[in-house]
Amino acid sequence: MENLYRFILLITGLVHILPFSFLFFPEQLQKNYGVDMSDVNLQLLLRHRAIFFGLIGFGLIFSAIKKYFYGWASTIGLISMVSFIVLFYQIGGINQQLRSVMMIDVFVSSALFLTATFYHFLYAKRTKNSLN
Repeated sequence: MENLYRFILLITGLVHILPFSFLFFPEQLQKNYGVDMSDVNLQLLLRHRAIFFGLIGFGLIFSAIKKYFYGWASTIGLISMVSFIVLFYQIGGINQQLRSVMMIDVFVSSALFLTATFYHFLYAKRTKNSLN
């Protein structure tokens, strides 16, 4: 079970690292998000956002290695993805590219939520009790 949890943390980290690459390849913003990047103000905001995705992504990947950070990383990853999903539905009328991003977030956040819940509330407690 723990290996599955680590794998999901790693996948979630990689999902967050992809937008981080847009910091260095801003032309990919228009292709992947379907937004007009001729506005330098929007480009600044989205590239700055990419830095935060990098921080979250590298944190998730690090937590897949260091067990101590499982809970924090899972919480931050879930907040990141679920907030995007909520905003997607609140705003409405969003383009197809961002709908694809939202669907990836639904899938990955569901996997992270299920594995984190199972690990923290069932597996880890049972393992801890069997050690006593």
